[in-house]
Amino acid sequence: LRVVDFSRYLCLLFLSTLIASIYVLIVTPEVQVIGASAGVFGLFGAHCALKFNRYLPASISAYSNRFIVVLILIEFVGEVFASGISSASHLGGGLAGYALMRVILYFNPSNRIYESTPVEKGLAIFLTFAYAAGLLRFLWLAAHA
Repeated sequence: LRVVDFSRYLCLLFLSTLIASIYVLIVTPEVQVIGASAGVFGLFGAHCALKFNRYLPASISAYSNRFIVVLILIEFVGEVFASGISSASHLGGGLAGYALMRVILYFNPSNRIYESTPVEKGLAIFLTFAYAAGLLRFLWLAAHA
């Protein structure tokens, strides 16, 4: 089942990560974060937006209810018992993914959300290279610190 094409998938992943990073800078400026988990939570947020707007078949929707509850429980346990996990980043990524998917659904009333526009394809390519460049810069700075 293809609900979102590859370009929109990349845009959701990278924009959720970027927005979550900005959210962490605002909420907890003393904390430095790196990783893609916020983007993964953004994909979960996008999934919730699709679920709440009934774009998913009932079989996927029923299974995802259990998965989302388990994910929230794991996040809660990780926050309480583990250090080094940025719950603010995960929350920001989830909210960003939900909001981004709502925007996609709003501007695609024909229910053809699985086809991205040329602008989205270009944005996906740009975000992929920007994310890779940022990661390489971080690794280079960490190696030379």
